[in-house]
Amino acid sequence: MRLPVALTVLALAVAGCSSDTDSPEGPAENPGAPAKQSAGSKGKNTITMKNIEFSPKELTVKVGEPVTWVNEESIEHNAVAKSGEFKSELFGQGGTYKYKPTKPGTIKYVCTVHPGMEGTLKVEAK
Repeated sequence: MRLPVALTVLALAVAGCSSDTDSPEGPAENPGAPAKQSAGSKGKNTITMKNIEFSPKELTVKVGEPVTWVNEESIEHNAVAKSGEFKSELFGQGGTYKYKPTKPGTIKYVCTVHPGMEGTLKVEAK
C-alpha cells in the first residue's frame, strides 16, 4: 500500500520541476558569447543536461572558447558557477545557455534545482 503513495509523491516532485513556459530558444546568451550553435545541437564544447547530470562532468577549454549547455530532458535546469563567473536562468528541453570564459582557472558549477547535479569547467590559457 505504501508503494503507490511513494510513486505519487515522486511523480508530483518531478512535475514540480517542470514548467509550461519552456522556450525552444532557451535563455538569453551570456554577453559576448557568439551564437555558433543552435538549440539542441552538439558541437565542440557542449555540455548536455540529461538524467539529472551534466555530461561530460568535466570539460577543458581555452580562454575565449564558447561553452554551450544544452538541456535534453523535459525538466528545467540551470548552470550556476559556485564562484559567480556565470549564472543562467532556468531553461527547458531544447534550451541552451552559452558562456565564454575570459581567464584561466577551474570553475565548479551546479544546477541549483537538483542537488548533486555538478560539473567542472577547466579553462586553460590560449
